[in-house]
Amino acid sequence: MIRGRPRYLPRSERYIIKPTVKKPDPAVLRSAAESTLARKPDVEPRLADELLHELRVHQVELEMQNETLRVAQAELEASRNRYLDLYDFAPVGYVTISTDGLIAEINLAGATMLGRARKGLLRKHFSTMVMPADQHRWIHHFTNVKRGNREVSIDLALLRADGTAFEARLDCGHDTPEASSREGRTPGMRIIIIDVTERKHAERAIADQTQRLQALSRQLTEVDAEVRRRLARELHDRVGQNLSSLIMSLNRMKSEMPAEVLERSGKWFDDSAKLLGQTIDEVRTVMSELRPAELDDFGLLQAVSFYAEQVGLRAGFAFTLRAAHGDLHLPIGIETTLYRIAQEAVTNIGKHARATEVVIVIEIIENDVTLRINDNGGGVVDGENMMSVARRGVLGMRERAEAIGAQFEFQSTPGAGTTVAVKVPAALERRAASATE
Repeated sequence: MIRGRPRYLPRSERYIIKPTVKKPDPAVLRSAAESTLARKPDVEPRLADELLHELRVHQVELEMQNETLRVAQAELEASRNRYLDLYDFAPVGYVTISTDGLIAEINLAGATMLGRARKGLLRKHFSTMVMPADQHRWIHHFTNVKRGNREVSIDLALLRADGTAFEARLDCGHDTPEASSREGRTPGMRIIIIDVTERKHAERAIADQTQRLQALSRQLTEVDAEVRRRLARELHDRVGQNLSSLIMSLNRMKSEMPAEVLERSGKWFDDSAKLLGQTIDEVRTVMSELRPAELDDFGLLQAVSFYAEQVGLRAGFAFTLRAAHGDLHLPIGIETTLYRIAQEAVTNIGKHARATEVVIVIEIIENDVTLRINDNGGGVVDGENMMSVARRGVLGMRERAEAIGAQFEFQSTPGAGTTVAVKVPAALERRAASATE
């Protein structure tokens, strides 16, 4: 057997022998690598410079990105601080309520309005902050907003921690779960609380003042109507009768004068009698403007009917009066105002409407009295397009109605006629009060 030669093995075992691989020594590898670098002085330094340049470029890029991120973070923090300042110190309260009615978030202004610490309000039922008298309305409103109802504002009385209450306007908006998750907000209802206590007090003061002014206006209207009626009566009883007596005296003097005197002075007597007749007519006109005699003689229904019938005969329209009750006995101011409004409306119909039919309805619903005048004339486009005289008439009717605290309505459709309506609230109650006085 020769040393150093492999031993003969069978064919089946010949290929399973594995050579032994010796692990290289790190020191040897480093020495070999340094030798390799030493043999390539022209290539490797250039590659090292390029790698160093690329590393420096990446370093600069990372520094720029880091600076950009730092600036963005600073801006976000500043924006967050501004948002927190606006949120916490806004002049209104901001509250977020969960779907089960618990307070999830509230700003400092809202907590201050409620007189409580912010931490003490979280996870509390918002309904406990509502005055007991308004809790039913709040629950109904809360349910409607959750269902997507568009009525998002409500006025309630809220309760402070010390037991006092204040008037508040609540503007509510409901977030859907999808919108909340998409925008990163707490799902639920967002509420803006506005303290309207001073405004409510001002509104009540204005309402009280308005009521006092309306009561004073009604009293003035009553006094004015009474003064006009007395003045008309005085004109009729004194001036009218005296003028009639004077005409009779002139006629008697004329009949007893000698023929020669009458021939010279008869024309003067005739002129004087004619002038006295004109004066009597003018006095009657003034009396009618002060207080229509028909109101005292026949009442409101008959006076309106008589006037509308006379205008209808001249203008060519048929007239119908519908009254649910018999003749009315209203306070003199209301009665005169309703007659004047009906008079003005019928006059405008006769002059401008070219109507063929006019219907006047006087209704009594409980203690309210309503006067409605309809015609089938040409109508008008709107109040601005009316003739100036008719427009002044409508304004005059409105002013008369408002003077007695009545509601005035004017509706007109081109080609479909016009409706004038006046509603006097509690007219019969006023009649009873004036009768008691």
